[in-house]
Amino acid sequence: MKTSIVPILSKEITFHPINKNEYFIHQTVYDHRIKISSELYCFIQLIDNQTTLKSIVYDYNLKYKSTITIEYAYNFLYNKLATYGIIQSDEIAIKPNQKPNYIKLNFIVISERIVSKFTKQLHFLFTPN
Repeated sequence: MKTSIVPILSKEITFHPINKNEYFIHQTVYDHRIKISSELYCFIQLIDNQTTLKSIVYDYNLKYKSTITIEYAYNFLYNKLATYGIIQSDEIAIKPNQKPNYIKLNFIVISERIVSKFTKQLHFLFTPN
């Protein structure tokens, strides 16, 4: 882990409040939505694409009277957010957005045998004149 690393936020993200204590980040290119706490939202707001991770953690701890470590911040930014394309990193592959399982569900409503009986009789509807 490098403490001199400069975290860079993706330009294709938007923040949306859910309620007073929670936000979600929307990565618009990969269509990822990640729910975060208001504390982590405040931490991300300190990222200006120029300041080192060590300085960001130090500033956050002073401003919010917190005790997060550089290791925790690095893991959060690069092991979690970078995999969704929220933090830019050349070393970490971005996860593709998976379709939910309920969309992949498929089933047969009418069997092929029954449909074939109707299509023979309605064939004239589908032929050009």
